[in-house]
Amino acid sequence: MLSDFLFQALASKHKHCHMTKSLLLAVLLLSSAAQAETWVCTLPSSDDSSYLLRFSRNGNRFSFTNSSILYEGGDPRIVYEGSLIPIIETETMLNLLDIKTDGTNLGIYMINKETNVLISDGVRYSVDTLRGEGHCVKI
Repeated sequence: MLSDFLFQALASKHKHCHMTKSLLLAVLLLSSAAQAETWVCTLPSSDDSSYLLRFSRNGNRFSFTNSSILYEGGDPRIVYEGSLIPIIETETMLNLLDIKTDGTNLGIYMINKETNVLISDGVRYSVDTLRGEGHCVKI
């Protein structure tokens, strides 16, 4: 399997690189290489963890998985899964919108396709949220 080969080849050369481990984990979490477009992004958190975000195009929407990654051990866990609406897409930018069904939470994900930078922001009716910045790989 391609993901096993990539994991073994890269893990032996980069044993202590957290970003490489995150990206290797992203490859392992991908369900299929046959998907038309998939972006895998890492997003640092304020504690010693990070988030692994996967955006996969499914027709006119994107499926979305947000997994928590603990750098100091522990297994990744899925924090949220959903479906995102592409609101603006150009050759250089992909802008996705996440709307919770009760209307109290809006999430915006902006991926610069040239620089692979992710900007994540959100608005919640009852809780303050913070803007985040991470990096992506198109698979």
